Amino acid sequence: MNYEEMTLEELERTLTRKERLFVEEYEKDGNGTQAAIRAGYTPGKGNASAAVQASKLLRSAKVSAYRRARAIELCRQLGLSPERIRLHAMDVYRKCMNEKPVMKYDPDTREWVESGEYVIDSKGALKALELLGKPIGAFERDSQADRMRVEDDPITKALKEERSDGLL
Repeated sequence: MNYEEMTLEELERTLTRKERLFVEEYEKDGNGTQAAIRAGYTPGKGNASAAVQASKLLRSAKVSAYRRARAIELCRQLGLSPERIRLHAMDVYRKCMNEKPVMKYDPDTREWVESGEYVIDSKGALKALELLGKPIGAFERDSQADRMRVEDDPITKALKEERSDGLL
């Protein structure tokens, strides 16, 4: 049975009530052991039984497919698509790359003043680039990104346009 091809409703019918409840509880806090207990599985000594049950459930193909289907449905309801998420990641990257002045305290005037140095949010910029690059295999050897003609790359095109507009 290929769970990945099933609809959310079909997947719901393949799961027990406890399995569905486990997924709902797991979505609340990401704690598998506590989600299993809240879903009605036996905690066991030191919550060991619930931890084992949670581990089994999280490795289950049908539970994984159900979790993914629920996430996709939520994104659909929120109007999120992979393209929209990539556009927002690009916006975050641009904002992180904006230079901000480093402020220093001037004891004479007792005020914060610009030091003449500027910084960017490199951590945020790198995370945005990671999110943008992963789907195209930018960090794998002999990746799709390596095989792409650079001028055909949509992100490279967008960056070139920004540079020509004086934005970068």
